[in-house]
Amino acid sequence: MENPLYCCLLSGWQSQFWIYLSYLYLLHKMYDINLRIFISTTAYIQIFLN
Repeated sequence: MENPLYCCLLSGWQSQFWIYLSYLYLLHKMYDINLRIFISTTAYIQIFLN
């Protein structure tokens, strides 16, 4: 439970979040997006959807 993503998994919008997260992760892998930007974006999405 240390991983903050587990909190997302337990909430109601998990499927939307995981689809979006997978998409971001794919972009991160393909285009070598800065990991800090990737993490910031996912954190923002968490806050926005909560």
